[in-house]
Amino acid sequence: MELATLHGYWNGMPLCFGGDFNDIRYMVERRGCRRASNSMKFFDDLCNELDLVYLPLSGAKYTWSRPPNKKRKIDRFLFSSDWEDHFPNINFKRLARPFSDHFPIELCSKDSDWGTAGECFSKKLHALKEKLKVWNRDVFGNIDRAIDLALTKMRELDELDDERGLTEGEEYILVTAKMDFDVAHRRQSIMMRKNSRIRYFRDGDRKTKHFHRVVRGHKAFNNINNLRINGR
Repeated sequence: MELATLHGYWNGMPLCFGGDFNDIRYMVERRGCRRASNSMKFFDDLCNELDLVYLPLSGAKYTWSRPPNKKRKIDRFLFSSDWEDHFPNINFKRLARPFSDHFPIELCSKDSDWGTAGECFSKKLHALKEKLKVWNRDVFGNIDRAIDLALTKMRELDELDDERGLTEGEEYILVTAKMDFDVAHRRQSIMMRKNSRIRYFRDGDRKTKHFHRVVRGHKAFNNINNLRINGR
């Protein structure tokens, strides 16, 4: 059902779903399987209904195993036909398994060289850093400046209201300014709480005076309301 929900939400876009689906589609995907279960039929019907393309596993039969002899192919990639148009030469292969019951699986393009996993991660972090800079400048912005602008606008409109009253448009601007102030004030409070935690973890254990002051503050709330001895 989650697969159908995601497919419906992103319908019309190239889609690729990958991971542990916790079920198989065909009997050959489980060692010793002799009949198709209802869950297998439901999974297969769902994939056909959503028109999801099945990508075979290269160089291996199963993606999960557990002693003594349990083996299944429950990790897979399913994608829409238009997604294959963007990546026509793709390969699905099984990697070495150090710990888990599941084998790591990799989806890669035969023609494209995206670099090593570390290089790809580094590129993504760099791209994320640039996006965060833009977001901080254009969306989050300078909190103190946003608060000052909202307060200035409210003060001007309140003074204008004392003189002649406000028009409908000016009343809307006043409400908007109050909302802007509330949002900026909330953000400022969040930042102050985070900064206080950072200072505590950074300086708390290094400053003995600060540490003992915190302990005494906690100790003031520690008390014993009553004692029971031999049930009395």
